[in-house]
Amino acid sequence: MLMYYYYYYYYYYYYYYYYYYYYYYYYYYYFYYYYYYYYYYYYYYYYYYYYYFYYFYYYYYYFYYYYYCFFYYHY
Repeated sequence: MLMYYYYYYYYYYYYYYYYYYYYYYYYYYYFYYYYYYYYYYYYYYYYYYYYYFYYFYYYYYYFYYYYYCFFYYHY
């Protein structure tokens, strides 16, 4: 009877630590996955707004130059 409880608690703690580390690594990779997900997410929008920021100033100076030449040669 003593050996019965011995093996009972042995396997009990065995599976206890098994699932403990299982969920530990599960949430670890879960956190790892979403960390890089949001990392590339903000990385993407960073260059997205940088792109439009670039073209905004591009057309800004384009029209500035355009109207400058227009009024310069017009008058």
